Amino acid sequence: MAQKKFFDLFPPPNFLTMPAAGISIGEDAIRYIHLKSRNGVVALADFGEEKLPEGSIVDGVPVKTDQIIAALKKLKENHRISFVNIALPEDKAYVFRATVSVPAGANLADSVGFILEENIPLSPSQTIFDFAVVGQNTGASETINDEVVVSAFPQDVIESYLDICKQSDIKVLQFDIESEAIAKSVILPGDEATRLIVHFAPDKVVLAIVSHSTLQYVSVVNSNKETSAEPVTLRDEIKKVCAYWQSERIAERAGVSVQTSTSTGKKKSENKVESIIVSGDVDPKQNIVAYLSKQIGVPANLGNVWQNVFSLDETIPKITFEDSLRFAPAIGLALSGIGKQNV
Repeated sequence: MAQKKFFDLFPPPNFLTMPAAGISIGEDAIRYIHLKSRNGVVALADFGEEKLPEGSIVDGVPVKTDQIIAALKKLKENHRISFVNIALPEDKAYVFRATVSVPAGANLADSVGFILEENIPLSPSQTIFDFAVVGQNTGASETINDEVVVSAFPQDVIESYLDICKQSDIKVLQFDIESEAIAKSVILPGDEATRLIVHFAPDKVVLAIVSHSTLQYVSVVNSNKETSAEPVTLRDEIKKVCAYWQSERIAERAGVSVQTSTSTGKKKSENKVESIIVSGDVDPKQNIVAYLSKQIGVPANLGNVWQNVFSLDETIPKITFEDSLRFAPAIGLALSGIGKQNV
């Protein structure tokens, strides 16, 4: 059985250390961020946006490929883009947490590959996956029990984005799930708390739980534009996600205890979502932050997408704060592109 990880399909080239721009391809637009770093000081070098016609991306899959390619070519021409990191929509992604028993001397990636069929409805041979180790303990006979968070995509979805970039003469260095890219921009390095990211897109709202700086759960709320962003609907969905997360963590502790690595060596409670971070296409008239804080009973704030780039007390970027919320995935990817990331 031959499972493939991301870089098994497209191995990192020698120029992987080249600075890369961040690009998110959303249902409504392609957004681009380029950061520069000199002597440890990071600054916004360039940014851009190209609108896409309705129906260009449907349920995370490129449909109007000619229009997407034309938009990418225009961005490349106007901003001299060469190497990019790209965010993949959550619609086709599978994110799950599992314990993997790894016999002494065995390869962890192979062990993760063998549990794919148990957790996602995809054929292993047609799946591209990656994973992060979030905990570990030693079992019987020197077997290591690794607690992993696995991210997986259908291979044909990834190949469709690769083909679009190839036709646009843009070289892809890295793919991230969009929520993971957002986390890199709005969550501080080494943050061990559990945060809920609420990201607004034109036809959906993405709910993503990040704990110990690792994306651990993703849910896409109602793609029907008539109801997806309704406050009451969103409130109920957030409550479901928080309840599910808490129940999963309680169940985990009722079974085998897995030691989670922290900077202090102490195990931090993962039961409760400690804050809500809002990003994306946010309507200021709805005052969604105050609504969520009151209804969910958890502090909510608009994400500071620049906090891992520079201090807003010292630098004012040439983009409004409201607009920058839509660029959160691209900013996170651009941070990866200059070697600054917290995952």
